[in-house]
Amino acid sequence: MITAREFAERIERPYSTVTSWLAAGLVEGAEAVEVGTVKVWQVPIDAIESFRPPRRGRPTKAATAKKK
Repeated sequence: MITAREFAERIERPYSTVTSWLAAGLVEGAEAVEVGTVKVWQVPIDAIESFRPPRRGRPTKAATAKKK
């Protein structure tokens, strides 16, 4: 397991973006662990190779119509 900051460095993305993805459940196998009064994200090392960042921008009308 690696920290969210280490994960962000390895995939070359901002830490704040990565923490948003983690909170949204977009990184498979990641979990938040409380250490004292602080929440620390732990990410499996395998997630580095398998993770695909979400597409940027607003969803298309076709994509939002499929969800309804």
